Amino acid sequence: MSGDSGLRPRWTHSGIPPHNRTLVKAVSDDDVVAELRNWDSINGRSFSVSINGSVIGDILRQSTANLVMLWDGGKITPGPLIYHLFWIRDGSYMATALTMSNLTDMGKAVVEELLRRVDVSGYFKAVDFEVKEYDANGQVLWAVSKYVQLTRDYDALRRWYPVIRRGVEWLETNREVTGDESIRGLLPPSWSAEDTGGPMDHHYWDDMWAIAGLRELGGQGA
Repeated sequence: MSGDSGLRPRWTHSGIPPHNRTLVKAVSDDDVVAELRNWDSINGRSFSVSINGSVIGDILRQSTANLVMLWDGGKITPGPLIYHLFWIRDGSYMATALTMSNLTDMGKAVVEELLRRVDVSGYFKAVDFEVKEYDANGQVLWAVSKYVQLTRDYDALRRWYPVIRRGVEWLETNREVTGDESIRGLLPPSWSAEDTGGPMDHHYWDDMWAIAGLRELGGQGA
């Protein structure tokens, strides 16, 4: 852990640059001061390293800062503009990155948002519009497992168990059991590959995530 100000903008509370007030007139000095204090708090909690003569520490601080800037109060998004949506795919590994950075409260909040995306069938809805992306269930199981591995928060795992079980049962129920032998056991066609494949294709990506999620979950004794 490090208490230096690596993530914090290099301004003093009494010396906020005047050009900021010109660019963002709706933001008061009090807002800026509060945000600086928030960055101080994040920096004090986040994991950092210092290696003499190496840029690794700076890269880690910058990566953590980028994650935090994409944080939306319980959700996280892959980008600030066209991708300013909560996606299970991105949220799963971004939650893990937050937890690995020692921002465990933020990582946990994202994991809980992932779990809230389950529908009545046990499928985890990939994003807030209608699209079937069948890598989602495996990614949720993987993210839950990584959170528990890193934090040993078994109380949370027990609370989440009913939803987790529904997600596992969805994977079992939806594997192909008829048709050509080449597709038996695979998950159905989906849109998860997006520009690299069509919605009528079977994507091994989906099955890879299902296997990864189930393997990691099995390691938690769930």
